Amino acid sequence: MGKLIAIVGIAIVGFLAAVVGMLAATGNLNKDAVAKLLGREVEVVADAPPEVDPSTGLVKELKTERERLTQKLKELDERDEQLNLREQEVDATLAEIQALHELINANMEKLDAAQDENLVALSKTLASMKAQEAAISLSAMEPKDAVKLLPLIKDRDRGKIMDAMSGKGDKENRDEIFRLMQEKMY
Repeated sequence: MGKLIAIVGIAIVGFLAAVVGMLAATGNLNKDAVAKLLGREVEVVADAPPEVDPSTGLVKELKTERERLTQKLKELDERDEQLNLREQEVDATLAEIQALHELINANMEKLDAAQDENLVALSKTLASMKAQEAAISLSAMEPKDAVKLLPLIKDRDRGKIMDAMSGKGDKENRDEIFRLMQEKMY
């Protein structure tokens, strides 16, 4: 009986050797195939992602792109900072311009008030002069200036001064003054 067991054992080993040889010849000799052959359960293990060699082209490209984007972000941050500084400068300049505008307006109002005072004083002076002398002074002025001055003189005195402007050059000046007064509706 010992011989029989030895023969059966050799036959089983030979069969297994033949199966293993066939699996090896077909390229299916692996841990899973041997486990199936022996009737064991095969453990299913998820394939781990292959290790990436950092020297591969894709990884290098990604690193290069990341560095480029980091540099671009840094440049954008610097530009944003510069824009903020310029915006502050523009705001400061606008504030200065506004202050100058207000100062100019205040000075213009003072100048207008001073001119009005001067016109009133000059009109009083002309009204107090003899009509002939006032006419000479009025003829020496530009017609547009005389038009500003005449409405400040009383009607009666103004009429006498205008009548006294009877010389050849005075008459042309007087006509121009009348024309300008009509346009301004004094």
